[in-house]
Amino acid sequence: MHLQANAPLHPGEYSESLMPTSSIDYAEPDKPTDTSPPSCMDRYRHQALDDKTILMTPDNLVFVKLHASWEAMTYYAEYLKMRKPLRQVSLSNSQNFVDSN
Repeated sequence: MHLQANAPLHPGEYSESLMPTSSIDYAEPDKPTDTSPPSCMDRYRHQALDDKTILMTPDNLVFVKLHASWEAMTYYAEYLKMRKPLRQVSLSNSQNFVDSN
């Protein structure tokens, strides 16, 4: 039986001419050669990532009373990209609390 040169191959059969010459399908990029110690900012970023989970607990919830104009607070709330809305309390509805120390 004579096979033509362009005849399709059956599963399990292979031809040396169809095999790739190189089997590398991934090349690892060069690793950085910087061996200097991490900078202060790198250490701060790493610490901030670790503290992020700690700061999100209910025990660490802190309320801050701000004495600033409403315009200033809304400006900085937008600038700091606060996720919670601010609430303006009118002076007639607010209660005065005095610490007795």
